[in-house]
Amino acid sequence: MDHDSTRLLTTLAICGSLAGCIGAVSMLPSAVLLIAVGGFVLVGPGSLFMTWFTDLPSYAVYALVPVVGLSLAILVVSGLLLGGVYAPHPILLGMAVTTLVGAVLRRRLQRTPELVAL
Repeated sequence: MDHDSTRLLTTLAICGSLAGCIGAVSMLPSAVLLIAVGGFVLVGPGSLFMTWFTDLPSYAVYALVPVVGLSLAILVVSGLLLGGVYAPHPILLGMAVTTLVGAVLRRRLQRTPELVAL
């Protein structure tokens, strides 16, 4: 995977996390929430996670983005439910903000190659 693919994946993670932030607004119509939450789960966390796997071919990375995103969402929600926490909107907002911060930090790390060498 090259530098442009990593840049594309971080851009997708940022866009997906913004969709997740929109999905956390409960006053929006259900159709908008469905598209926003679905876009976040299928694109946001998976694309951020897959930016770290530079040894894989690009076609495998892009195919794994929705699988990894859905898996991470299931893992987080299941873990919180087992812990007795049920708060869908704050959980979604927390995951979206975490993905956004991670994508922005990954983008900055990508711009400064001397940090990668450390």
